[in-house]
Parts: sequence; structure tokens; C-alpha cells
Amino acid sequence: MMDDPSRRGLGWATALLCLAAGVVLFLSLDHLWPLADTDLTVSHAELRAEADAFLASRGFDLTGFRSARRLTVDTEALDYVDRRLGRERAQRWIRQGRPLVSYLVQYKKRGETIAYAVRLHPTAGVLGWAKLVDEEYPGARLEGTHTIKFDSDDYFDVLRFLTFMR
Repeated sequence: MMDDPSRRGLGWATALLCLAAGVVLFLSLDHLWPLADTDLTVSHAELRAEADAFLASRGFDLTGFRSARRLTVDTEALDYVDRRLGRERAQRWIRQGRPLVSYLVQYKKRGETIAYAVRLHPTAGVLGWAKLVDEEYPGARLEGTHTIKFDSDDYFDVLRFLTFMR
């Protein structure tokens, strides 16, 4: 099969066009998908140490608790700030430790109904924390006088109340 000289030039033109498109893409990547101006690579060990110290200072015993961490982005708030106040202010707020981009360290212990969560920012430190009760854990069984019985009229009153509470 013989090489067509006119097609040989087309290959080089395609390669140059792809290279130029790649350069344009990489130069505009910050505008297309801006990275948060904070440390996105904090190790689990560093975050756990800070969260452990914080919870211990409040008297919580974390013996036997396991932890997991994840990076969280409040996309709705970040989009709003970026759109209404500008990208520069959004990045400044992220650097300052506003909870637009943060880490969440969660603690759980097998058989324990209590869990803990600590929200951290790499430079601002602890942004918030929570002591949580596992809703999937079966509670005490209500028997006898503690049991509430409804008749059909009560049922409709409860439904009206729930509708009102929405």
C-alpha cells in the first residue's frame, strides 16, 4: 500500500491541532474547574489527632472508637458565593476557614449508640462538632401504661398536626 503524500500532512496538522487544544485546555483549567485554595491533602492521622484532642478537651472518651474522614464541599453555598460575590471572595473565604470546603471526621464504635463528628478546616481548625445518636439502634420497648393507643379520631388529629408542622 502506498503512502498518499496529501494524507501525511493531515496527520501532522491533526497532531498540532490536538496539542494546541490541550494547551488551551490546561491554561483555562483554573477557570473551568477552580480548585479550592486550601490544603486538600491533609492526612487522616493529622485530622484524627486534632479531632481527638478537641473531643478529649470536652471530656469524651474515644477508647475503642474508629474514625473515618472525608473532604466535604458545600456546593450550593460555594456556587452561590462564587456567582454573587465573585471567585476571589469565594477563594478568600475558603482560605479563612468558612465552611465551604472542610473535612469531616466521624467516630463510630461497634455496639455503641453514640457517634461523634468533628468538622475541621486545614488552617482554621475546628469549625464545629456533634454528638450523634444512632437512629437505627432499637430503643427500649414500651409496655403497659407507657404505650399510647390511638383510636380512629386520634389518628386524624395526629395527621392534621403533622400536616400543620410541615
